[in-house]
Amino acid sequence: MRAMTRRLTLLAVLAVAAAGHAQGTLDQYERAKGMSAKARSMTFGLNVQAQWISDTEFWYRIDRGRSVEWIRVDGESRTKSPLFDPAVLAAELEKAVKQEVDPSRLPLEQVIVRDNSVHFRAFSKRWSFDLATNQLDEAERPTRRAGRSPRRSPDGEWQIRYHDGGLTVVPADGEGEPLVLAPKGDNGEVWTQAQWSPDSQMVAAFLQTPGKRLKMNYVETVPPDGVRPVHRSHTYDLPGDELDSRKLHLFRVPSGEMIEARTGEIDFWQTPPIWWSEDGETLRFSRLHRGYQQERVIEIARSNGAERTLIDERSDSRLHPYESWLHNLGQETILWTSQRSGWRHIYQYDANEGLEAQLTAGKWVIRGDPHVDPERGKIWFQASGREPNRDPYLIHQYVMNLDGSDLSLLTPEAADHSAQWSPNREMFVDSFSTINEPPIHVLRDGLTGDILMEIERADARLWLNTGWRPAEPFVAKGRDNQTDIHGIIWRPTDFDPDKKYPVVEYIYAGPHDSHVPKRFMISSRTQMLAELGFIVVQIDGMGTANRGKAFHDVSHQNLGDGGFPDRIKWIQAAAEVYPEMDLSRGVGIFGYSAGGYDSTRALLAHGDFYTVAASLAGNHDHRTDKTWWNELWMGWPLGPHYEEQSNPANAHKLKGKLLLVHGENDTNVNLHGGTMRLVDALVKADKIFDMLILPGRGHNLGGWYVDRAIFDHFVKHLYGREPRTGLN
Repeated sequence: MRAMTRRLTLLAVLAVAAAGHAQGTLDQYERAKGMSAKARSMTFGLNVQAQWISDTEFWYRIDRGRSVEWIRVDGESRTKSPLFDPAVLAAELEKAVKQEVDPSRLPLEQVIVRDNSVHFRAFSKRWSFDLATNQLDEAERPTRRAGRSPRRSPDGEWQIRYHDGGLTVVPADGEGEPLVLAPKGDNGEVWTQAQWSPDSQMVAAFLQTPGKRLKMNYVETVPPDGVRPVHRSHTYDLPGDELDSRKLHLFRVPSGEMIEARTGEIDFWQTPPIWWSEDGETLRFSRLHRGYQQERVIEIARSNGAERTLIDERSDSRLHPYESWLHNLGQETILWTSQRSGWRHIYQYDANEGLEAQLTAGKWVIRGDPHVDPERGKIWFQASGREPNRDPYLIHQYVMNLDGSDLSLLTPEAADHSAQWSPNREMFVDSFSTINEPPIHVLRDGLTGDILMEIERADARLWLNTGWRPAEPFVAKGRDNQTDIHGIIWRPTDFDPDKKYPVVEYIYAGPHDSHVPKRFMISSRTQMLAELGFIVVQIDGMGTANRGKAFHDVSHQNLGDGGFPDRIKWIQAAAEVYPEMDLSRGVGIFGYSAGGYDSTRALLAHGDFYTVAASLAGNHDHRTDKTWWNELWMGWPLGPHYEEQSNPANAHKLKGKLLLVHGENDTNVNLHGGTMRLVDALVKADKIFDMLILPGRGHNLGGWYVDRAIFDHFVKHLYGREPRTGLN
């Protein structure tokens, strides 16, 4: 019997070794640790940051490995030239600082090019280098060109001052008595966002009344200036709390007469920006109502404070505040973005007649804020999903007329495009790449998209020659068997298709955006983990943004869904195509912040599929995390679904191996309100888990120590061996 037991044990060990092929070794850890630095040293030209000098000229810095170059581009003549002679500048610096300066790697920081001079910081001083005379002078930091202060009236006669919560205007020349428009309130009220009317006769301002402003507490156990732990607290609103409110008032200058706008209290979101009409008779602002299901564009008459609603946007689910955009075209026309068709598009409203026209349409989405040029009658915008037979997340640049006609694609390549526009939009630097193709940087015409000249091509040959593999895109059907779900697959450098690799998913399901990278990446925590002998995947499931509203609304009051039905089907589909993906031991999963919630949720709700999880800085209960985030996705007022989707409330369902990581000084996602409440519930449910609390650390949990803790967790529980040894 003993011989049989030893034989079975040996066979089991050999089976694990064959499947794992000595992964998680010290050498692999060292390779993963140095991966980012090595990748940066072997790839060149990934980024071109255009610094525009004029409408047609810009400069950029590029590292070519053996040297750093500073290049000037003249878009009008289609030429490139050195911004300056590095040998000359190095020689001038050497004379000034009395030490050797390498011309191939000039230590220039905070560089500004202005008036044919280069202003920079080096050797703890500011310098100015004249490009015409090559003269180097020690200088003060150049001041940015400042516009008129928003606190000064347009006629230059008055200046707004906030003093001790009150609102005062004073003569700009310092002569004469100040005019107190409103004194400090009795209950902590303050005046904010004051704006002058164009004729300098009126001031509009919001009176902000504080809500409950309850505190969130934490203990800094290892303070830098003592041995006693320190109690700290900060204002932190939770879902359902009484929040600050704001009320708009108008003041006549110099009489001081106050007119209260009839719009009522604004009890949510932020103090909105104000737009005065050109004639100063009305002002406008956008108001988002609490619950994120109604947003109105409101006009206020300066004569009596009367309110008029110009746009009333409503949704049965939610309105995404990051996607709200408004542009006034004179007094009568308003441009507005909306998802009312099911896809984010641009609409035109008449201030008196209401909706006039939908300027863009189709099953694709506007990304970011459009740019409007009324003089040229053009709108530039970026969008994704419009071009057929392409990844629907790829961003392209477009231009059209103000009425929506003559819509033109400016960036035709099947890649993700990032534009850096000249001040007058006559041209732009277009950097485009895919997740597995290095970027190309070109200068394009701003109206036709024609390539005027190539600027740079990224060079990743040295890095690719090491055997490194870029991520591979993969597409599979989602839970409805119809919708395409997009993700990527990372493999180790020494990948062998004839071997088996455990699978780990990196998750972040925040509904505010999509999260799978589309641009070329040379290193990441996901690639580092893959180096230890894993296949790592990243997926955008339903509930995330940048597709249609129906896709996005899956997460409405439903963060607990996490897109998991789509993610599981995607991973299973990928494993059918790539049998090297070993799902037999279950799938690992890790995430950070909202992804920390998601990764724990995977073991609570889908523990038969996901078996090992690492959760970093997780907001595990949406009732104990910040108001704006959780009410946006989970809704307001609070309902029973908050409890149903709480990780602590479901702690008794835990299956698998869980690692919790959090920084004790996290003021974004509070340790005690999130992770420690989960810990309490896990202990009461008699569940075993691992935990790493980091003294002095905040919400940012980067760094090798944390990386290694995550990697150890997966090596130990998916490979079944002690990390960094390769031994069972």
